[in-house]
Order: sequence, then C-alpha cells, then structure tokens
Amino acid sequence: MHLDGEGGPRWSPSPDGPPQIEGLDRPVAAVVNLWAPPVLGATGPQLRARRQAAVTRTQALAAWIGARSQRPAVLVQLGSALSFADRGARSLDEDDAIGGDPDADIFGAHERAAASVAAAGLRVVQLRVGLVLAPGLGLTAALAPLLRLGLRPRRLGAWIPWIGLEDLCDVVRAAVSAPQLDGPVHLVSPGQLSGPALLEALAGRRLLPAPRRLCQRIAPHIDLDGVLGQSRRLRPSALLALGFQPRRPWPA
Repeated sequence: MHLDGEGGPRWSPSPDGPPQIEGLDRPVAAVVNLWAPPVLGATGPQLRARRQAAVTRTQALAAWIGARSQRPAVLVQLGSALSFADRGARSLDEDDAIGGDPDADIFGAHERAAASVAAAGLRVVQLRVGLVLAPGLGLTAALAPLLRLGLRPRRLGAWIPWIGLEDLCDVVRAAVSAPQLDGPVHLVSPGQLSGPALLEALAGRRLLPAPRRLCQRIAPHIDLDGVLGQSRRLRPSALLALGFQPRRPWPA
C-alpha cells in the first residue's frame, strides 16, 4: 500500500482528530510502515522533533488499522538500531531491553505504537535497521565530504551496525510473507565492524582522526555523538535462523 501516490490512497491530516487514509475501500493484506524516525538530517532539537513526529504518525496509523473492519494480516515497520542506547561491546539480541537514553526512548515509543495492533491479531514485524549503506545515498552521501578529505571523527563507537540497501529491501519483502518473523528483528549485516573500520572500508583507505568540531562542520547532517559516537553491537539472530545471507557482506 502506497500513500499519497497519484491516483492512490491519500494520508489526510485532521486538526480535530487522528489523520485518516482516504480512497482505500478494499481490504489490505499487509501494511509496510516506512515512517521511521529519521537517523540523518538536522541535528539537535530539530532532529528530535522530526523523530517525535514519526511516532505520532505511526500512532495514527495503528489507530486506523485497529478501526478497520477487515484488518491486514501483518504490519512491517522500519525502525532503527538506535532503539538501543550505547551498550559498548555487549552483543545484543532481539530479546534484549531497548531504551536507555532520550533518543532511544523515542525509537522505543515508535516500536510500541506499532506493537499495539498485535492485540487485534496482526503479526507485527519490528525491523531494527542498522545504518543503511548505498552509493550516493544516506550515510554514504553524508560522509562523502569527510572521507574525500581522508578524515574521520576521533571518537567513534566500538561497534556500528550497518546494512546494505539491497539487503534491507530483500528483508522487507520477506517479512511480509514469512510467518517466522514476528516481533523485533535486527536488520543488520552479520559482519559488524568497529567505527574506524567501517569508515575506512567506505573510504577505501586509512583515515586521519580529526576533532569532532571540525568533522561536524564538514559533515553537518550526521549526529556524530548519537549515531557514530556510540556503540551498538546488534546480532541478527532472527534473520540468521532463517538462513539470511546478505548480498552485501562488506560495506565497501
């Protein structure tokens, strides 16, 4: 189901109540919620406000699903590895407790909003997505000015979860029809890397550690402290149990 597409269903905000989805008069087999709280973009209070807005939209989507007489069978939701606060070198499986700082709590609220529809009998797949790598997009594009100069932040997380864009798309499609996937799913590459190793793999060369302030000026669309400065060692246990083999096993 695509919203706001030309000639298709439309997401209609309402000042007097939750937004409604208009122009959809047929049963829906599955819903894929792409309204994930953003990881990249503006930093500070503006980024937090955008993340909270995604939570509000997901709450409205959950209310719409719950109110339908014919509900979908599955809700697949894109979330983030940032549901965990900095956990150092500890290996994190899907049953580990999330949260731990204000940003992680926002991502946790996003998960809870979607999980609320499980009471209506839906299978709810919560994809905790690592940093998405694709040439010229997302993190790769945001880091490009820094990597071209041969620099990286001096302080980087011990473990930074990542996933290739192709693998993300594969898992989203699989999650719609795979009943084995239910609840939280760590959508990260099994080959996790340290912060310095990840950035050097993307750059294809050794990088010179540089002060955070300088790096933030060169790459202003990355929260260096929260995204790259913290450590989250997620293990994709649910995907590995299904025999997941990434098409992109290495970040370069």
